[in-house]
Amino acid sequence: IRFEYEPIGAAKYFLYKYPKEHQKILVFDFGGGTLDTTIVAKDGESFDVLVTDGVYIGGDLINSDILYHKLGPYFGTEVTWGDEKLHLPSNIINSLKSWYSIPNLNNTEDMIFLNDKIRYKISDGAAIDRLVYLVRMNLGFQIYEAIENAKKQLSDQETAVISYKDGPIDINMEINREEFESLIYPRIKEIKDVVLRTMQKARLEPNQIDQVVATGGSSYIPIVQKMLGDIFGKEKVQIFDTFTSIAAGL
Repeated sequence: IRFEYEPIGAAKYFLYKYPKEHQKILVFDFGGGTLDTTIVAKDGESFDVLVTDGVYIGGDLINSDILYHKLGPYFGTEVTWGDEKLHLPSNIINSLKSWYSIPNLNNTEDMIFLNDKIRYKISDGAAIDRLVYLVRMNLGFQIYEAIENAKKQLSDQETAVISYKDGPIDINMEINREEFESLIYPRIKEIKDVVLRTMQKARLEPNQIDQVVATGGSSYIPIVQKMLGDIFGKEKVQIFDTFTSIAAGL
């Protein structure tokens, strides 16, 4: 058994599909969990991996950003309570940042807090009612699916609607591309830094890269494509078999 770094699989498949004698390729593999980069050089029959890099940023983290910034107040992240106008404890807010950690709130201590203690002089009891229902009914995955669907729509259109209804939860919230790009901008900056770091490690300039192969579903995000085009030139960036290229090349 031999393990291979995922973007290398995409590079091999790209070179198989588009063979050229001499070329340097940067693979930009931006999927659900991570961004992985690699630069490979092909010279005749020779195939060399010059450098690899990456960061734990992917579509799932972007969905988390959307939930926190866009839907967070709907589920009580800005609620205040008590004489001192306290906010939700950080453990509750952090649990909302991934669909699989939301069920962790369904424990005696957190439920007593949400159903009883926080109700004293609360600023928005309905938001906490929605949060309790979200946790009790284990609806985190469904909420994140609604976010994912809206995010995908923003790759092709200027506005989308995050829509979900169950019990007291009735979400019908518009998000436009400009708003989306603004709230994920810190992630885009981190991603750009990884790309530039990859180039620096390989001691290459952008004009020395012949092709940028963008794969992984998150590569469809327009601001991501623009960032790559700004660095390398739009004509060099190719979206390539986003969901199958890695497996095909291994």
